[in-house]
Amino acid sequence: MDHVRTAAPNGRTVLISSNAPLVIFPMTYRSLTYDIDRDFIPVAHLAEVPTVFSAAADQPHRSLRDYIAWARENPTRATVGLTSLGGALHFAVLGMARELDIPLTPVPYKGGAAIVTDLIGGHVSSSTDALASQLELHRSGRVRILAVSGTNRIAALPDVPTAREAGVNAFVHANAAYGAYVPAGTPPDVVQKLESALMAAVRSPQVKEAVNRAGLVATGMPGKDLGRMLEEERRFWRPIVQASGFRNED
Repeated sequence: MDHVRTAAPNGRTVLISSNAPLVIFPMTYRSLTYDIDRDFIPVAHLAEVPTVFSAAADQPHRSLRDYIAWARENPTRATVGLTSLGGALHFAVLGMARELDIPLTPVPYKGGAAIVTDLIGGHVSSSTDALASQLELHRSGRVRILAVSGTNRIAALPDVPTAREAGVNAFVHANAAYGAYVPAGTPPDVVQKLESALMAAVRSPQVKEAVNRAGLVATGMPGKDLGRMLEEERRFWRPIVQASGFRNED
């Protein structure tokens, strides 16, 4: 972030970033060296990372509604494995607990493999992670994906409902996303050329196939849409983050 922020605004230095440093970090770090609105210009939305909420296949939960009912009856056992604290999935879990008034305890892991090991072993009752880390386990019958994040079902799991369909709004903005940004002061014509080039690249069949194979969904939307989506996410997460009192270490 610092390298791009201080780079010459000539279009030759482009930041590719997930949305967390631009949405969540300004709310959880006491101080940052960058200012999102002052230091960067959104160029293009590149890809979305679908995320899921899951349980071990040998558990009785057939749906997210089932899991919620189980969590109400087993409050001390309602643990949710995730890869880190301070990200969208962490706050989605906290938001879900607050929204439904059920006890959910986030349990951080160092990676998706460790989460799945403990999920299948019964050490955590559920998990939330990127689709790519659990899709094949779901297909093989070892993990059951109960719901997907976002507002729409995903092509890889057309029969799995969104969390919103189960009455949980906290996961609407839980999908990660990647966008392209340039330093503030980059001339508009340069920004436009980069925007057009990046959108065309992401929309090309070859890139879409590669991105989809990696468990992402290629988007290719203009910078104005990326900026609007970041602002929507800020408005959504701000009250949840503030209510949690969570702070990242500086």
